[in-house]
Amino acid sequence: MLVYTHLWGDFDGRLPMLGAIGYLRGVKLSGDPQAIETLKALHKKNPGYMKALIEDARSTTDLTTYFKDEAGIRYRLTFNPTDQELTVEPAGNG
Repeated sequence: MLVYTHLWGDFDGRLPMLGAIGYLRGVKLSGDPQAIETLKALHKKNPGYMKALIEDARSTTDLTTYFKDEAGIRYRLTFNPTDQELTVEPAGNG
């Protein structure tokens, strides 16, 4: 599994994450390299959408949310609260 370290530029591989009491630091991002690039492009286009995806993943029972890129390819974003890690991978078009 790839751990992506340059999603928002030069940083230590951890993402700021909007929490109930502000930003929680130290969230890792891993998964499929193409899916990570897609997430990077979505964040660059609309940073607020990334925050909404993270909040959605954190608030669901299975800690997972889905999103599509501009071509309609579906991806799964899963939050692991134990490891403070987000995993993004293709989810198929189902």
